[in-house]
Amino acid sequence: MSHASEQHFYKTSSLHVDLHPPLQRSKDRSAADFTGLLDLLAKIIAIDFEDLTKPVTFTESDPKDNNGTDIPLPIITMKLISEVPHDGAGRKDLKPRIREIVPDPNSKDDWIQVWGQWKQAIIEFRISADTNREANLLAKRFKEFIIIYQGVIMNHGVQQLVFLSQEADEVERRGEAASELHVRPVRYIVVFEELVAQSVARLREVIIKTGISDKLGGTVDETITTDIGGIDRSPIVQAP
Repeated sequence: MSHASEQHFYKTSSLHVDLHPPLQRSKDRSAADFTGLLDLLAKIIAIDFEDLTKPVTFTESDPKDNNGTDIPLPIITMKLISEVPHDGAGRKDLKPRIREIVPDPNSKDDWIQVWGQWKQAIIEFRISADTNREANLLAKRFKEFIIIYQGVIMNHGVQQLVFLSQEADEVERRGEAASELHVRPVRYIVVFEELVAQSVARLREVIIKTGISDKLGGTVDETITTDIGGIDRSPIVQAP
């Protein structure tokens, strides 16, 4: 490669993380929320980390909590830092919107409306070990693990899983007389679609029992149309 070509390559090539790819819903949504992702990672880590000298516990329990005092090190804790509407393709889906309407299998001639909203979360994995070296090695292994199994994780409902940062090293104690915890906080951006299904038959039942339609001065069906349909008419605003 000539010097000119090499300069052109480095000018046009950059480490760019695309957080705005076309969003596609996965058929398997078992990991499309915090708890589902936690359970999936715990299952994979239990098998993939078997070759390590010490067994690794993957949990949402903070090792400093009373519930975590008996958990042996090393520990990887999963923690939600923030969750906001996803900025996809330059737009923010600020409110849930109707994704689809499907027949209600439990009610003849009725239907289920599915609301959806793309969200973006920052999740922190806190890697705790007895020594600095052990914490460093486990943090490295964990980041490699995410790279290797990223495709598997995304096939279970996660839209994007992108490394964000490794925060400053920390030293903590479980108690006054306890040994030190050497912690490596590693953060990832996770994009997922939150779906909420609502049975119109159930909604109709609630409206009738509470008398909401009478107070609004309309029929039950008119109230359902206003309450459900209205949420889908909100505009998608341009992201700042």
